[in-house]
Amino acid sequence: MARRRGHERVGSAREKRGCAVAHEAASRRLGCGPETATISSPVGSWEELHRIAAEHFADDLPVDEGMLSWSKASLAAYFESGVNSHATASRPSEPGQGRLYAVSDVHTDKPENMAWWRRLEECGAHRADSLILAGDVSHRPDVLLETLQIAARAFRTVHFATCARLGVCTAPALAAGAIVVPILSWHHPSWDTEPDISGWRGIPPVERCLMDYHMTRWPPGVRQEDGSAAAAELRRLHPSAPVVTASHFVPRVELSPEKRYLFLPTLAKAIGSEPLRARVEALRPDVHVFGHTHFGWRPPLRTRAWHRSTAARHCGLAGCRDATLDGVRYVQAALSYPEERRGRLGTIATGDHFPHGGGDEPAPLLVWDGAAREFAPRYRAGWSAFYDANPRRPALTHLLAPYVASRYQAEPGVGEVGWGPGVTQPAWQFGPPSTHSTERAARAEREG
Repeated sequence: MARRRGHERVGSAREKRGCAVAHEAASRRLGCGPETATISSPVGSWEELHRIAAEHFADDLPVDEGMLSWSKASLAAYFESGVNSHATASRPSEPGQGRLYAVSDVHTDKPENMAWWRRLEECGAHRADSLILAGDVSHRPDVLLETLQIAARAFRTVHFATCARLGVCTAPALAAGAIVVPILSWHHPSWDTEPDISGWRGIPPVERCLMDYHMTRWPPGVRQEDGSAAAAELRRLHPSAPVVTASHFVPRVELSPEKRYLFLPTLAKAIGSEPLRARVEALRPDVHVFGHTHFGWRPPLRTRAWHRSTAARHCGLAGCRDATLDGVRYVQAALSYPEERRGRLGTIATGDHFPHGGGDEPAPLLVWDGAAREFAPRYRAGWSAFYDANPRRPALTHLLAPYVASRYQAEPGVGEVGWGPGVTQPAWQFGPPSTHSTERAARAEREG
């Protein structure tokens, strides 16, 4: 989630096209074209193998006939690794082996985050695994390039919505036995269908506060490829493989806290996309990975009975088919800014180990285990657990949570301070138990 003041408004017609033009612009500066060919198929010929080696200035590294069955992404990772013997290199695992991880909002322009990222490569624990990188890497092209280079060396395959350089998969591809589909998207204000906050002064419009509006330029004739045919072909070839889609932005309003709980209540106008939601619904994935808001998230623990309840009607979710949202599990695993991890870890963390566990061997969030052929267990996350216990009531527009209210001015007789009817615990207390000591220490420091 970018946080810089901006001045350029985006027209509504262009907003709804769902194009990640900021990353596309960075990709052009890096020399990364909007490539959409599937790169998970075998390289197939000696000529192509040597071409890839030359592209990565690795003509001196040994190759053998068995490498003709490797994918372009795997070869790129091997050649970028610089190892002097492919016998000791991390060869690709079989298609059904390895694990699939996810992370978003790595912001590697922050030195602390780049140090975390480099340890992924140094620990060497993930060279047979695959990674979904769900956006917000850096606003600097040189840092973006370095981050992708590290990821390509640390993981067997890397899946990212833009920039096919270094063998990064931008099209639908098979990874650890799952079909991974990166989706280009962009936010637009009309995605926000919940009422705005009333009775409070000083809340700025979102375009004054996010870097997105300042950094983005919309050229004429922007075109986005959605990868439909490739995804359908992979499903035909691998009918039993699960499908995991990924985007940076948010496909559903229910996947973000209500306005009265946000430091910037207008944020909802710059985080989601209706075309993205339609794309996810059309692809019918088992899991969708998203980012941008820096809130840990996992599927709601709700039963069919819950979806017929009054609480479901409050949330606008009555009639959903099962314990996830319309049959799709939604997960966010945002590394976030270092200062956010220190100040509100309970609402950033997804599970007891991400992003704060691991020590010298950090790991993104496990999504799918290819060897066991099963998804990771449901993780605990602050805001999604909060909404397991409390219905969504967006109509309470006059009410702001205490930590939000301290930033604005209440209109006499209208604006009120509070968490809402029946709410007995703040969201951070619903977070993973391993985050509670960090949260309490941060609060004691602020209050002291």
